[in-house]
Amino acid sequence: MQKALGCLMGALFALVLLSSLVEGVVRLLVHEWPYLVPVVTVLLAIDVVFRRRRRAAAEQAEMATITQQVAEVERLRKRSDRAVQVLAADRVVLERKARELDHLRRTTRGEVNFQLLTQRHHASRLLADEWHGHKHQAIGSKRELAAGVRKLEHHLSKAASGTPRLRRHAEATRTTVRTLSAGVNQVQQEIARSNNELTRFNQATAKLRDHIHTTCGPRGNRWYENLQERTRQRAG
Repeated sequence: MQKALGCLMGALFALVLLSSLVEGVVRLLVHEWPYLVPVVTVLLAIDVVFRRRRRAAAEQAEMATITQQVAEVERLRKRSDRAVQVLAADRVVLERKARELDHLRRTTRGEVNFQLLTQRHHASRLLADEWHGHKHQAIGSKRELAAGVRKLEHHLSKAASGTPRLRRHAEATRTTVRTLSAGVNQVQQEIARSNNELTRFNQATAKLRDHIHTTCGPRGNRWYENLQERTRQRAG
């Protein structure tokens, strides 16, 4: 009973306090409003200024991010361009070396030429391995460039719902994005062309291997069997 009475007294005290507070606010508004209007006006003006400054700062930060991202993607594009140039140069070398292997196979045979033929076969395999290394570098460059373009496009999509100035900045960047995006397709196309040339080169190398097997006597047979065994071990 005493506990309930204590709660009731506390509630009545809070109600009286709240009533007094409301009454004081009402009196202030009724009697002092001419003085409150300038204060409220100033406070609202300050709030507007701060809001504009925050929007301007956010706009500037997003524009700087877009500019920075463009620079990064352009750096990745230059890297992918170098990878394309390397693959294109490899493709020319592979084409020439394939012709040389075919000519060697047609003009050179016999156990007396075993050393020359096997050296050329070994060099051909090393050349193919080198090309594969360049291909992996090109694939890595292509993936990095594609990821960079996607990230940049994400920022541009966000900017499309921003301020007019930010939208204009994003729109001016889209032409650059289209140019950079073309670099991804360029790398893929060169990889495909080089793959085709490597296939022809590997076929010429395989024909030289079989040529050594059939024309270089017992040494050619032993070399061929050893080569096949190493191939089976790598595959296993």
